[in-house]
Amino acid sequence: MYEPELAMEIPRFAEEPASDQPRARKRHRCDEARPVCGACSSRGELCSFPSNEFAPPSRGQNPQDGPGRQHLQPSLQPLTTNGTRVTNTPQLSPHSHLDMDNLKLIQYFHLHTAKQMTMHARRGQIWQRVIPDIALKSPYLTHLLLALGGIHMLTRRSKHDELDMVDMQIIMDHHQNGLRGFLEAVPHISTTNAEMIYTGSLLLVAFILASLQIHELNPPITSGASPFMDGMLQSQRPQVCHVLKFHWLHLIRGVSTVVHDQWPALKAGRLRQMVLYMHGDEYWKDLPFPSMPTFSRHPPRLQNFAHGCSQAITGLRAFLVEIQASTDGVPNHVVSTTSPLSTTPSDGNPDDLAETIDVLEAVYSRVISVLQCSATEQFSQNDSDLQIDFEEAAVLSWPVLIPSNFITSLEAMEEIDILQGYLLTILAHFYLIDTLVDFWMLSLVTLSSLIVLVLVIYAFGNVIYNLWFHPLRHYPGSKFDTATRLPYTFHVLRGTITQRTKRQHEKYGHVVRISPNVLSYTCSEAWNDDNISDIYGLRQSSMRGNLPKDPKYYLRGEKHGTNISNANDQDHRRLRRVQAHAFSEKALSLQEVYVQKYVGLFISRLGDEINSTRKGVINAVRWFNYLTTDIIGELAFGESFGGLEKNEMHVWLENLFWSLKTFAFFRELSRYPRGISDAIIAFMIPKSHLVHQRHAIEFGAEQAQKRLKRGTDRADFMSYILRHNDEHGMSDYEIAGSSITFIIAGSETTATVMSGLTYLLLKNPRTLHKATSIIRSDFPDSTAMTFIKLQKHEYINAVLSEALRLYPPAADSLFRVVPAGGGIVAGQFVPPDTSVTVNLLAAFRSPLNFKRPDEFIPERWLKNCPPEFESDKRCVFQPFSIGARNCLGKNLAWAEMRMILSNLLWHYNFEELMPDSINWIEKQKIYMLWEKPELNIRISKRR
Repeated sequence: MYEPELAMEIPRFAEEPASDQPRARKRHRCDEARPVCGACSSRGELCSFPSNEFAPPSRGQNPQDGPGRQHLQPSLQPLTTNGTRVTNTPQLSPHSHLDMDNLKLIQYFHLHTAKQMTMHARRGQIWQRVIPDIALKSPYLTHLLLALGGIHMLTRRSKHDELDMVDMQIIMDHHQNGLRGFLEAVPHISTTNAEMIYTGSLLLVAFILASLQIHELNPPITSGASPFMDGMLQSQRPQVCHVLKFHWLHLIRGVSTVVHDQWPALKAGRLRQMVLYMHGDEYWKDLPFPSMPTFSRHPPRLQNFAHGCSQAITGLRAFLVEIQASTDGVPNHVVSTTSPLSTTPSDGNPDDLAETIDVLEAVYSRVISVLQCSATEQFSQNDSDLQIDFEEAAVLSWPVLIPSNFITSLEAMEEIDILQGYLLTILAHFYLIDTLVDFWMLSLVTLSSLIVLVLVIYAFGNVIYNLWFHPLRHYPGSKFDTATRLPYTFHVLRGTITQRTKRQHEKYGHVVRISPNVLSYTCSEAWNDDNISDIYGLRQSSMRGNLPKDPKYYLRGEKHGTNISNANDQDHRRLRRVQAHAFSEKALSLQEVYVQKYVGLFISRLGDEINSTRKGVINAVRWFNYLTTDIIGELAFGESFGGLEKNEMHVWLENLFWSLKTFAFFRELSRYPRGISDAIIAFMIPKSHLVHQRHAIEFGAEQAQKRLKRGTDRADFMSYILRHNDEHGMSDYEIAGSSITFIIAGSETTATVMSGLTYLLLKNPRTLHKATSIIRSDFPDSTAMTFIKLQKHEYINAVLSEALRLYPPAADSLFRVVPAGGGIVAGQFVPPDTSVTVNLLAAFRSPLNFKRPDEFIPERWLKNCPPEFESDKRCVFQPFSIGARNCLGKNLAWAEMRMILSNLLWHYNFEELMPDSINWIEKQKIYMLWEKPELNIRISKRR
């Protein structure tokens, strides 16, 4: 039995050395450990940095020191690993119990880690009090806090102590679980959770900066000609954790533009000390920023800092020369997009680093200019105050502009002094973002290359996560499809995703992971087993039945967006209560007269058509659309669209049906960044079509308003809605939106089934002959065909059921999402926020559910069916869905289809398919609904 509340069982971490134990680690000079200074080396003096690297730096007792400014020397060092995975840390839930080892980690964070995160007194209080308080209220933040405390504990080991791979992997598991929750939280950022997400960003940044200095966890694979080559060789190996390191960095920097909108809320919250630049002025924004200015009349610390920056730039340019020399003669395909040095997908030339160094030089210039405006720089003589000024902005920002080139160089280097020098590079970029410089002042070329780089690295890291760390990784599915959503999107845009899903089920079975976070089912347990459905049926328990609709697949418009299809559970109950009266048995009996009227007109107009010059050839798709739209127009708006009379489709309907394809594109592309989705939509969809789509929705709303003004004088849908509407009912906008849904659901789906059935009958002459004979023998006169009589006709129902099985009108998947706490589907636990679905086409044509699944055999549905089909899982067949959200108009749809089919077979002979309609179903694409080409058939009047 599944137990949702698991206490975490984690081995203890290695004991830290005693405080009085001498450290074997090499002590670094101050300009190495704290490159912001650089004072000693610039003056040629010996370093006076204290021997105890954890002790606070010396401080002069100058009365002009900033008020209340206490200093602690930060010494946090973080981690990366390419070790073998040896444990699996379960995720925390809000009710999980923290075991003793985790409580010790939290205590260690309070007593040691938090105190060394900052030299700023007030920020120190935030790290010790506020951040733990926020983190312990969220499972993913708790994981991140445990990871940071654990990595700090590991970095304090003796140089001669071996690194415990178990402890290391536990830390990595905490970090991955925290990162997973962070990924899920960021898309939903708002003023209510901005504080938590910003806390997560701080914990992630701290972890990454620590991880850059643990070399023994990421040794070179081979001895290359240079550090660059060693780093490049490593990037080509399938080392999961090594690659994820890039994923973390670029994930964090990729979200900064989202958080930027929440700065006002953060400045008013408990973390305000982390987002305020307390000791500087704002007029720096008006200063010019020449390239690497030199200062001769400024305080010595600023001159030393500028000199150190100049040296860092010079060192980076020398490093660039080494890279260029190392790659001479290396084939282009070796330096590929998988190498972190690549800045564009098409060009992996290391010369791109030169542009990045130019950008960095401009960044340093801005930093130096800002420090000129610092109140501390003008009034304080304490060296540590300059460090605090630098930290003021560094902790604000996420590394949005850290190029992977510099991260590559950090990992490739083996000398700690070079690493410490490059950490200044990272801090300079921290200092830049959101606080001290306008992001859009970067040149367009540099900005575009950075954006491409972010996308490439993020996508690559996401692939690694989806394949090896995703909670759905154990479900079967194609590696290509489970690694990224791009293949799924590609087939959605091509209109082949439903057919592709069917093929995947044929290969992998009842359950398939069709994209990184989506599971598709075809088994009866997921759909309908003994009237119990784990996904769609009535709620059976906290983890089974009536899962909520996945909002990512049911988009809403600005005004008329809320309808019975995309409403949440509460709104759905309200809308269904009002609309259900229009589809009751009583309403259906009153609506029969309208259906018979237009079916009679349909039969008559077909006679006129076959007498034309086409010699009995008709486009069945178009005529079925005329009929069904006229019927639903009469029932929804109180007047038909005139398709049968005029032999043409109303322009509004043309636009409306085409907009379904546009909506399918929007629904899928909305998952991607706005700029990318807009570009693809602009490329694939002409603006004129978007205008037609908007006009179609507006026209539908206008027609609904016109019908509302006429009151309850007719027995159509609106009359029932108006009679039963009250203050808790439907608004005018909702009525308009529902009217558009009525038109699509009540016309296109019925026309689709009738078109598919016509094709299947002509492809199976024996069944066509049998159905025609039965109809004509059971009904001597067509006027005897009524809803009640046809409802009881077994063979008509069998023929229609078989058509619905082979050619379901809504063949696409019906997506639901697993709520918080997870769910049970087909006997297996499914993690929360997983999209689950039953693909109708795959389920109805599965050999695991039906014998001879691709053959048109209506006899399988008869009460006394052939023995071969007795084992068919009929409970899987639910073309109108099941549960509280099943199709409201299914009784009307069945009645219409029976009436149309019986009248057609009674009055006309179906003779043959035209050559251009051979394989009519097989060549169709699906954009939510089938994209039907012309179905040209030859018919003749009954003699």
